[in-house]
Amino acid sequence: MENNEYSNIAASRSLCENVQMDIQELIEGGMSSEESQRIHAHIKVCIFCARVWREMLETVRLLENLPVMEMKENLTPGIMSTIERKVKKDAGIPWWKRWIS
Repeated sequence: MENNEYSNIAASRSLCENVQMDIQELIEGGMSSEESQRIHAHIKVCIFCARVWREMLETVRLLENLPVMEMKENLTPGIMSTIERKVKKDAGIPWWKRWIS
């Protein structure tokens, strides 16, 4: 394989990684028309990105169809209490020491 073929593979992989990272934003509708067209054009010719696209759409569809569950109790006071205890415990400890302990 020639060097330029390796370059093409690396460039293609990079493009696919970029497209796959942008798919969620595309699905959520937070992308410009130009970017959207660029990604759709790539998905039409790349079986790998097309697969990611279909899987992401299916995941979103499944999540949107999940039933909404009502909480039987208000969990906010317990969560806030836990956060407050953690903040008091960590008060005065440098952030980097909290990460290594």
